[in-house]
Amino acid sequence: MGKWLILILTIFALSTGVANDGLPVPLPDDPYPGEPYPVPPPAPPKDVPYSLGGGETGRFGTRTFDFFPRYDLNRIKRIRLVGLRNNLEIVEVHIQYADSSAERREYRLEGELKSSGVREAALDGRPIYRISVKASPSYFWKKPGGFRVDVIAVK
Repeated sequence: MGKWLILILTIFALSTGVANDGLPVPLPDDPYPGEPYPVPPPAPPKDVPYSLGGGETGRFGTRTFDFFPRYDLNRIKRIRLVGLRNNLEIVEVHIQYADSSAERREYRLEGELKSSGVREAALDGRPIYRISVKASPSYFWKKPGGFRVDVIAVK
């Protein structure tokens, strides 16, 4: 009789354990119907001015200078050519965008760039791969001139 009692108790204990596993689990508390704290708006874009470098013309002929913006600051919205030494002639300025293979010629930057003079143009803020500047000395005695390319990028 003791064996039967132990057998019945064992079966009863096992069956109630299995039965408890099949019972539905209570639902968690209802979540808050929105974000508990509002998500802050994204920070406004920040303008970062920096220089791409400079170039020096020789006494004769024209030279082409290629400038490549930093990959993390390639969304340029303003470009500025600054004359450093002697007057020079900016023959052509080509801008190649990163999202297309076509080049755009920037006519507003072309012309004579005097020493300590500035020529500036606004761009649309698309990513830029390369800026090519073709320059030559401007006076008839052909003194070498220098310039610098400054940009303002959106970060």
